[in-house]
Amino acid sequence: PGDRRPRLGVANLRVGTKLNDVSFDLANGEVAGVVALEGQGQDELFAALAGSIRPSGGTIEVDGKPVKFAH
Repeated sequence: PGDRRPRLGVANLRVGTKLNDVSFDLANGEVAGVVALEGQGQDELFAALAGSIRPSGGTIEVDGKPVKFAH
């Protein structure tokens, strides 16, 4: 039931040395939790998803379209 196409798709995301090869999809109504010890890349993940830092590799897609932040 419902639309299961990903609204947010992250593939092979890499940021600096702490975040490497992170991939996940989230569909409408899904919630994801991130569990890690402090300093293990969760801050970099959230910053990349928010557009405040640029990933050094991988892709972020919203509704199947690549997202490129202007700054």
